[in-house]
Amino acid sequence: METRDPSLIDQTVGERIGKRRTDLEISQPELAEQVGVTDRQLQKYENGKNRSAGRLYDIAKGLKISIACFYEGLDPLHSAVRRGGGGGR
Repeated sequence: METRDPSLIDQTVGERIGKRRTDLEISQPELAEQVGVTDRQLQKYENGKNRSAGRLYDIAKGLKISIACFYEGLDPLHSAVRRGGGGGR
């Protein structure tokens, strides 16, 4: 049976998001707006309640690749990549 509790991976990634955000002196509302989520959704990422980080880790592990492989060749600053536009990829 699947648990609803955040995994250690979800918690660790969330802590790192929060630390980096505070190191850069960006507020939660500012970052939420930048990435296109609500303040509440960003809070869920930071406290590990959004379990997508752990799920992506599990998928990569099952495929025997690193998570970085999912992002190779993508320019994180390109707006089409951030918004899900394929641009032929």
